[in-house]
Amino acid sequence: MKKLNFRATKLFLRFLLKIQGLTESVLPAKDQPDLLIRKERTIHTEDGPAYLFTIGKLLAQRPNKFEYSMTFLVIDFRQHTGERHDLIVYPAWTTDELNDVKETSIVIQGDTIVSFNIRYQRAQANTAYSWLMELKLAGYLK
Repeated sequence: MKKLNFRATKLFLRFLLKIQGLTESVLPAKDQPDLLIRKERTIHTEDGPAYLFTIGKLLAQRPNKFEYSMTFLVIDFRQHTGERHDLIVYPAWTTDELNDVKETSIVIQGDTIVSFNIRYQRAQANTAYSWLMELKLAGYLK
């Protein structure tokens, strides 16, 4: 599978730290729709336990729907080492609920990964840094 590069992982970590101890949090930004960050279910991987983590802009008129979101598979060994490089993040899927589009790069059944599409995952990994930087510049990481 294709993980996020160092710069994207470093930026992703800033969003992850915003949720400390919670399962979800809403981040506001001036003149922007709210951003929902959510830690989701546990997934079993060959590398150990992981979880899904979603970052998405909420639709103003339908706050339970995403304008655009990215969901990531996160394997987090930091609790054992405290090192940032022990956070491994893979793109799992993107969702655009305005246009009813979902692009899946990791297929999960139950709590197990059954397949992945490396071509989609490479594209999502390349997009992740740009999108996370866009969110940072919009003011969500104050």
